[in-house]
Amino acid sequence: MVKLVQTGQAGSQNKGDLIVTVKPRKQGAGLKLNVTSSVGKLFGNSINKTVTTTLDELRVKDAIVNVQDDGALDYVIKARIEAAVSKAAGKDS
Repeated sequence: MVKLVQTGQAGSQNKGDLIVTVKPRKQGAGLKLNVTSSVGKLFGNSINKTVTTTLDELRVKDAIVNVQDDGALDYVIKARIEAAVSKAAGKDS
């Protein structure tokens, strides 16, 4: 399990991108996901699946994750989550 020590953010508000913010929570508190998207009506399920799958792969268990999407492709979503988690874990500045 990844230990988060600070808030991490990655991405931009540009079209085709997203902003991901990851904040630590107390151990055992679980995940709280807030996903908003300009294309949510069409791709909301896919976006949510990419977010949850990526967090599972990174072994993130206790965090608040906010995603503000503006049409990002799956590989961009995954990369932004990885970068935000790395920053939140104190591994990247």
